[in-house]
Amino acid sequence: MAAAQPAPCAVALAYLAAHAAPGFAHYCRPGLVTLSNGVVAHSFTCYPGTLARCPDGGPEIVITDPGCVAAYEDEASNSFWNFAQTSGYIGPGAVQNGRVWDPFGECVA
Repeated sequence: MAAAQPAPCAVALAYLAAHAAPGFAHYCRPGLVTLSNGVVAHSFTCYPGTLARCPDGGPEIVITDPGCVAAYEDEASNSFWNFAQTSGYIGPGAVQNGRVWDPFGECVA
């Protein structure tokens, strides 16, 4: 008999716990697909004081599509971005100190 596979949220949260920057809260909220600025996202990394408002008020990573591996891989990487050096929206392909935003690509809806 094959071992039961962990639920997608458990996998995503375990990955974030192992690979995201310290200080970020991790949430899995399937179905939450729109940020406060109207951008549709499979996931997002939020830091207070940036353009996107953080739903829970602190540095956080929210995975809205835990079935998309690139979503949580990207957000773990993005959490190491220096948000104090940014102004406004950061998009895919942006580079800061050699670190690329969303290096694992996009999820196909």
